[in-house]
Amino acid sequence: MFLDILLYYTPQFRARMARTVVREMNRMYRLFLQRNPTFRGRVSLLGHSLGSAICFDILSRQPLDSNVLVPREFTLDTRLALDFDVHCFFAIGSPVGLFQLLRGRNIAARSVMEKTFCLNSGLRRRRSGSRPTPSAARSR
Repeated sequence: MFLDILLYYTPQFRARMARTVVREMNRMYRLFLQRNPTFRGRVSLLGHSLGSAICFDILSRQPLDSNVLVPREFTLDTRLALDFDVHCFFAIGSPVGLFQLLRGRNIAARSVMEKTFCLNSGLRRRRSGSRPTPSAARSR
């Protein structure tokens, strides 16, 4: 298990794994819509352990409106575009806080980024089932 997390945090494997997860999430969403054509609800994601780290990275790299100027420090990848908006993200047993802390980064919802950089996204809010780090707790 720990080896999986270490492999994920190497750039080569991270990109491949994230693209694979996005493809599968989009496939499942389209299949759900085919079977439930009247669906007008919201989509939430739940990730556990490494799955929460993968979801976090995918949501953090969602393409934005082409009219919005994006600072260079944001890595937004059109190959990671979801076919749906994510209303809530739940992370359980997540290593994300630890890895972000080790990198010296804070975790902030897109609403905080919107105020700072005028960015827009379908992600409305994030919640973590794991114990928040002090920086994560401040961003809520």
